[in-house]
Amino acid sequence: MPGYLGRLLEQAYRVIGDATPLPVDCGQLCETACCQGGDEVGMLLFPGEQLLLAGKRGFEVSRIDYMGGRAWFVGCAGTCDRELRPLACRVFPLGPQVLPSGRVRAVPDPRSRRMCPLATGEFLDPAFVKAVGAAFSLLAREPAMLRFMKRISDEMDELNRFF
Repeated sequence: MPGYLGRLLEQAYRVIGDATPLPVDCGQLCETACCQGGDEVGMLLFPGEQLLLAGKRGFEVSRIDYMGGRAWFVGCAGTCDRELRPLACRVFPLGPQVLPSGRVRAVPDPRSRRMCPLATGEFLDPAFVKAVGAAFSLLAREPAMLRFMKRISDEMDELNRFF
């Protein structure tokens, strides 16, 4: 993955490593709802990830309107090389919450509630939550990443008003 953002993303991937929401295959709880693929199903890409996934088999990268700006989005066929998964897949069902101080922490993402029985965060492996939080903190050092996570955080705040 070329460039500074690519190297930063690779570091975040390493921080998360093999950490997963549960120490067992959580897909058994929901029949892998988050990995079904299909039209208009996918994840937002963090800045720089579009370069990693462009042209890769099983991924369709596109530009979309998102929270008052533009963002990269990836759709998938439902199966992929796990080593190529975008960050949004690696951290699911968590998302970044940007605090007024600029600090970022990992919290349950309300966008995941319709498909993930772990979306409340109650049963998530604490090691997973800690690893995702550390990855978000690492990324937040880069202004472009922090701005992007702020847009996600704002969307999550809006959705949480309804729960």
